[in-house]
Amino acid sequence: MRHVLMFVAGFAVVALTGVAMAQTGLLAGESTEPDEWPAYATQTVDLPAADRIVTTSQSDSLTKTRATGKSETKTETKIATKIANETEDADKSETVEVPKLGDQPVWSITQKVTASETPYEKFYGTGSPGMKITARSPHGSASTIIDKSGNWVLGISFKSTAGSSFAVTVSTSTGWINNYSFSHLAAKATTTTTKTTATTKTDWTIAQKYAENTEPWTKFYGTGPEGTTVRATSDHGSAEVIVGEQGDWYLRVHFDVPAGTVIGVRVTNSHGFDQTYHFVWKSYELAVQQKFGSSNDSHDVFWGTAAPNSWVKINSAYGWTKVPTSETGSFEATLHFENPPFDVAFEVEVYDATENRKAFMFTRLGASA
Repeated sequence: MRHVLMFVAGFAVVALTGVAMAQTGLLAGESTEPDEWPAYATQTVDLPAADRIVTTSQSDSLTKTRATGKSETKTETKIATKIANETEDADKSETVEVPKLGDQPVWSITQKVTASETPYEKFYGTGSPGMKITARSPHGSASTIIDKSGNWVLGISFKSTAGSSFAVTVSTSTGWINNYSFSHLAAKATTTTTKTTATTKTDWTIAQKYAENTEPWTKFYGTGPEGTTVRATSDHGSAEVIVGEQGDWYLRVHFDVPAGTVIGVRVTNSHGFDQTYHFVWKSYELAVQQKFGSSNDSHDVFWGTAAPNSWVKINSAYGWTKVPTSETGSFEATLHFENPPFDVAFEVEVYDATENRKAFMFTRLGASA
């Protein structure tokens, strides 16, 4: 009887095991792989024998499988929230293309200020030696050449009105162009505090600033009792001023006189001072040379000599520029023409502070020239 019971019990266990295996799909010949991969499951990847990382993205998970060259694999599953965030942030970045000359970056640029009470701007940076940098605006233009060490600085003065804003275009001789802006700010109101001292200037003093000048004017200045009237008179121009409460005074006199003529200027005051000074408007010859005269580029270069410590202006129907002269009277200027016509000659006039004038012609050559 004991053997019969053991046999029945064994048969029941085998039967139950078969039913369980049939329900779970573990019977011979059936696959253990589900129809769809559930979230966070591990996907099998065929890997080469070399040891490397293969990354696959599945649902909200990231699976990394390291191949060992054997049939055995190790799998690590991570939530991909961090990866998604990093991808979103990467999409917000901006790629800036650096201008190139051949395979090399050509330059960098920095604008020093964007607004100032002084109508002056400065750009600076680095680039390819010998490359030309030009800044243009409705109120002034300037240019420079990058030095041998690859550095450059370009200052530009504007003849603008306080309170105005305008565009400044910076370009290179290789064709790169970018726009900037500048605001000429109105001067801020200031409060001046005058200190009262026990000392009052009562002594009369006088000095003449220029006995000769490259422009037709001179200046007298000095000290005297408050309220004193000072006059400067001549056959070619006169002026007067009243000494202020601090006892200082200055007087500027302009003359309508031919260059090279020596004139007498009589200075008097209301306390009996009377003295005559002399002045001459010194004339200098204007010597100018032109570099091109015609070119495919819309610019020309002028250089020469004029009155020392003065200025020279170059003017045309398509643009103008004004440059200072050195202590020896030398100057050099580049004038950029704004959209001049092709193959049409036009006049370019050069003149100085003494009204000496020289005329030149320039032609912008067509593309076929």
